[in-house]
Amino acid sequence: MAEIQLLRGRVQTLQARADAAPTTAPPVAETINNRRDLGEYLKPPLPEPFKGDSADVLPFLTRMKGYFRMFPNKLDPAEKKMLATAPLIQGDAKPWFEPMWKDFLENEYDLQDQETQNVFTDWLNFETLLKDNFGVINEERQAAADILQLKQQKSCAAHSAKFRQLAAKTGWDDEALME
Repeated sequence: MAEIQLLRGRVQTLQARADAAPTTAPPVAETINNRRDLGEYLKPPLPEPFKGDSADVLPFLTRMKGYFRMFPNKLDPAEKKMLATAPLIQGDAKPWFEPMWKDFLENEYDLQDQETQNVFTDWLNFETLLKDNFGVINEERQAAADILQLKQQKSCAAHSAKFRQLAAKTGWDDEALME
């Protein structure tokens, strides 16, 4: 009997606490600002650096976009995306990027070159500039030439994957690909 009285007392205490608690939810902005990014839980490694290889331009940009998706709050503005990307520009690409990086770090916005401002305020500008400076000049034509020269040297799965990769770049329809 004493146990039942003890349990009733606890229920009443919990009920009083529940009644005293605020019934409104916190503002949405407060909830969003306090939300942690998926990357904070998973702690993904940094993407592989870009070293200036033209074949790695699109894969590098894809790696970076995937990384940004893991941190939608922390890497939201383009400037933060560029701060995460800049240390990954290495090798032959470093001499190209270094002057912009230095200009960004050492000068106030109004004193920076226009190109630096464009790159650090809009990720798409960086993508375009990277593709223009290091990408394959005519990727579609190069892929078409590669697909015509393609011969199976490895497993069927590897050959098929390479074919699909090149086919996606050509823009050819199914009929053209079958010829």
